[in-house]
Amino acid sequence: MLERTDLGLDASFGGRDSASETINNQAVIIVHGITNKASRFAGTAAYLRSKGYKGSEIYATTWGDGGKTPVGLVEMKCNYVKQIRALYVRIASTKSTVFFFFFSSSSIVLLIYSKFLT
Repeated sequence: MLERTDLGLDASFGGRDSASETINNQAVIIVHGITNKASRFAGTAAYLRSKGYKGSEIYATTWGDGGKTPVGLVEMKCNYVKQIRALYVRIASTKSTVFFFFFSSSSIVLLIYSKFLT
């Protein structure tokens, strides 16, 4: 997984606790809006866990600077899209299908991702 410890312990989540842990559900990648961190969707992850998902099936990483830059001044950078792509490639290598949950301005990441990097 793409840890973002540079932005704090709340900037990413997901991943297996051990290599022997089995994956039963379709993996979910949550992609937040421009002024958020992955922790913005802790409630969504908790809901999915209440429906039978394990932490190893729910992933999120913070793209951008986690809201440090005011929203009107944030530039969309290729690295942001590459970061989400790297997370997808890593998860897809262990599970055949992945569901993306894009929120707010992260839909821009989806548009660029789907047009240029798939």
